Amino acid sequence: MAIESTTGEQKMTMSHPKVPGEVTVTARIVARIDYAEFPVCPICLIVGPTSREHVPQETVGGRVMTLTCQRCNNGLGSRLEAHLLDWYDNAIRASYSKEGIPGRRRGPRLLHRELPTGEFVLFPDVGKTDPMVHEMLESGSWSCTTSHQTCAECG
Repeated sequence: MAIESTTGEQKMTMSHPKVPGEVTVTARIVARIDYAEFPVCPICLIVGPTSREHVPQETVGGRVMTLTCQRCNNGLGSRLEAHLLDWYDNAIRASYSKEGIPGRRRGPRLLHRELPTGEFVLFPDVGKTDPMVHEMLESGSWSCTTSHQTCAECG
């Protein structure tokens, strides 16, 4: 990537391994966005926000940028932050089942990565896992449901 600055705007010439040729884009680089408070919650417009809001969420490196109401800070986060974190980590959430073992079992997030050869692999993230998931995976015959699709008889 090459960057050239003219009159406060930066022109960047970039190439991507999956896109032939180069692409030139013009952008204004913003060095910093400062903390700002508003008289209303910037999400729902209720007067008097008091909850410190990280932008983006703290788990992906965000910092406190403004105040929101408690309901938006907690509610929006519980509905969207897990999805944003999965997108940021390129992860898939999965649950597993196997004939003879009752119920679906939640496994760890699966991190989706591309090898230098172009092959895609999934490997488990660190975290709590139902012990039965390991037994299912080691058995060689199981099925899983992911946030993207259902696999029939994986393994």
